[in-house]
Parts: sequence; C-alpha cells; structure tokens
Amino acid sequence: MTFVLFILFIIGLGFGIGGMLISRRTVPQVYILLSIAILFLFLGYIGILLGNFMFSWLANSILHIMIGIFLILFVIFLLLQFHPVLGFFHGNGKLQWVILFLLFLLVGMDFSKLELSNWFIIIIGLLFLIAMMLGANMIYRLVSQMRSHSNVIFLPALFLIFLGILKLL
Repeated sequence: MTFVLFILFIIGLGFGIGGMLISRRTVPQVYILLSIAILFLFLGYIGILLGNFMFSWLANSILHIMIGIFLILFVIFLLLQFHPVLGFFHGNGKLQWVILFLLFLLVGMDFSKLELSNWFIIIIGLLFLIAMMLGANMIYRLVSQMRSHSNVIFLPALFLIFLGILKLL
C-alpha cells in the first residue's frame, strides 16, 4: 500500500510540475521535460543514498511531514514569483530550480524507505516524465481554450498544495 501511494504521489508531482511549466507564451520543449526527469532520477538516486546511509534513523512520518511542508512552501514561493506572461519558471530566478531539486532529493530519501531495487528508480522516472508531459499538455489545452479565464494557470499550484496537504496526513 505504501508503494502504491508513493507511485501516486510521484505521478501527481510530475503532473503538477508539468502543468506549472506552462505559461501564456511558452510551452516547455521536450528536452526541458527530459532534463527535469533526468535530474529527478539523479537527485532521487542521491536521495536514496543519503536516506540509506545518513538519515536511516529518520522516521517515515517525519520525512512525509518534511516533504509536505517543503512542497507547500515551494508552491507558495512559485506563486510569489509568478509572472503573468512568463509563468512560474522564468529566467529571472534560479532559486526556484534549486528548491525544486531539493524537493527531488527529499523524494529520493522517501524512496529509500521503501527499499526497492534500482530498476524501480528508472520506472518511476519514466512515470514522472509521462506525468509531466500529460500535465503540461492538459494545462496548455485548458489555457488555450479558456483564454478569458486567466486563473486556469493556477490549477497546477492548487493541485500541488493539495498533494502537499495529503502528504502531511
């Protein structure tokens, strides 16, 4: 059951991050999504190593609370950095990428508690990439079809806050 919830969390995280990459002017290129997925794999693996060797004493519930709070604070930070034309992730700040990569590291530490093989990391990375593509595609379609509703762009942020609250429970 824990594995299924973790997979659903990864899919939801990919879906939300993919949706937040959309802005009014830009659609993320495939290489950007692929680069984020590769960094998710790399930082997830480093998080697994850190979780196994340095933070093995950390309880699952504390790690889930840390991830939930970190995810909610990350979304609040992105909402404060939002640019109406350029979106959530724009060239003006590099801090949002650093915080995203720290989130990936924490998710990798959470993955280490499941004690699964290395092949699952690759499968989870592919699920994350597919979820990011689906999230970006869905939000792009919503934004292009509902041009008069400017608040549609905030749906992924709302979804990620909801995911963070669920992680806290």
